[in-house]
Amino acid sequence: AVQVSLARGNPAPSNFYGGQRGATLAAFHFISTSTESVAVESIRFTMNVVDTASSSFQDYYLLYLEDENGRRVASVIPTSTTPVMSFGTGAFTVDKNDANGQILYLKADLTDVAVNGLVRVGGHHLGFSILDGHDVKGKGAQSGAVSMVYYVWPNLPSGPTHYLYRAVPSVNQLPLSSATLTNGTNDLFKFRGAAN
Repeated sequence: AVQVSLARGNPAPSNFYGGQRGATLAAFHFISTSTESVAVESIRFTMNVVDTASSSFQDYYLLYLEDENGRRVASVIPTSTTPVMSFGTGAFTVDKNDANGQILYLKADLTDVAVNGLVRVGGHHLGFSILDGHDVKGKGAQSGAVSMVYYVWPNLPSGPTHYLYRAVPSVNQLPLSSATLTNGTNDLFKFRGAAN
């Protein structure tokens, strides 16, 4: 059996910009609770928000999973609000001897937000969850027997909801030759703003 939960390093809700590559949407923790390692075969994800006015599978150019070593183990071009990622043989095995478990990072290459594009307005919701134990399929790496998947109740592995915008501003503090006014009582700051 495999236990699935959100990883401690699960990202906080973020603002992403259209066309951004490698946006981390969620981090899922897998741990084997049986006497053999489990080879994961597929994972079905469900979009957190499926209101077509504020979210669409077209917001994603590509969804993919990376392991803790940054190795891409599965990917899919979404065509629905419930994309399924299939794993090649041995691509991701939950090791029975790893007491800490293993983490998969759900990442995305996002679609551009453009007047004449697939995504025409910003403010869309991004994010996915694993809603049911049947959404993760795997087999015992040695026996080939179907493996059961369960969650740490009541914490279903639901990634945070992020937002997609045409651009995301960034503000950086710049150095000054002096950080106080000449009277010496008020701090001075200098900033530079930019959009992706």
